[in-house]
Amino acid sequence: MTKSSMNWWDRFLFRDRGIVPTKRLLVVLVVLSVALIVAAIFLDLSWPFVFAVNGMAIAASLLDLFFSPRKREVQIQREVVPELERDASYEIKLKVANQSAHICRFRFVDSLPQTFHRPFPLGGTVKGGSAVEVKYETNAPVRGNYSLDKLYFRYGSSLGLWEKQVTVTLEAQVKVIPDLTDVKSYLEDAQRFFNV
Repeated sequence: MTKSSMNWWDRFLFRDRGIVPTKRLLVVLVVLSVALIVAAIFLDLSWPFVFAVNGMAIAASLLDLFFSPRKREVQIQREVVPELERDASYEIKLKVANQSAHICRFRFVDSLPQTFHRPFPLGGTVKGGSAVEVKYETNAPVRGNYSLDKLYFRYGSSLGLWEKQVTVTLEAQVKVIPDLTDVKSYLEDAQRFFNV
């Protein structure tokens, strides 16, 4: 693939910034186009009229962007435990604050390493002037030191025709240590034996 096509591909894979159409918008445009083509064939509508109506529908859909928060009006924070035991399930919290007056629907993909369990994309809704906490669970089967650096975040209005996407830098270091549950139970058994 060429560099420009890779850039477009990155946009649709939660890796870039900008605006992208949603499935809802694409379905609306396909249904409208099919209806207009059928009408053009049977009702003898002109093709310039069909293209003009499609163009107006796309232009009208861009109004959806005015009902979504601006980039600076959405703040995101991540809470992660600095040490995880191998193969144990841990919760990661994400706080999404919306300082605009508009409802915000969002989806995100966290930059967990490939060896971690990755339940993405996840999403939610936050009302204007409020915050919401999103939790998800992950586990790591491989020991080591890992860094979580980015969060790929998409958000839009309640209409959901277009989504704005941003890449947020949220630095965190995670150390995956061996599973110590067997050692803990062994020590508890030994302590119980000596206390008798």
